[in-house]
Amino acid sequence: MKRIFLLRVAVTLIMILVISNSYSQTIQKKTYLTAFTKTPPEIDGMMNDSCWNKVEWSGGFIQTQPSENKPPSQQTAFKILYDDNNLYVFIRAFDTESDKISRRISRKDNFDGDIMEINIDSYYD
Repeated sequence: MKRIFLLRVAVTLIMILVISNSYSQTIQKKTYLTAFTKTPPEIDGMMNDSCWNKVEWSGGFIQTQPSENKPPSQQTAFKILYDDNNLYVFIRAFDTESDKISRRISRKDNFDGDIMEINIDSYYD
């Protein structure tokens, strides 16, 4: 009797493990190689500074909302530089219908409109 119970528990645990592994997705972690600049770029949104030529464009983002792990409907690319005191990020957000971008200001922690966010995972975890 005890043996049958243990066998059922083992089979149940194996089934749960097999099913959960088939639904889990591993997202490939991406890396970006940046460059040091002695001459900081002018913050004007134009990217006319030669220091931006030190780094390549990167992108290939995936969505978290509304469709998790799916390609976005609009592409975004970025470049990153740094100096002794600052981190410089240039973002190129492509949009085929830029007149529909929501420019709404809302209360803290309420994200009503379109948003661009930068997160730094310094522990790569």
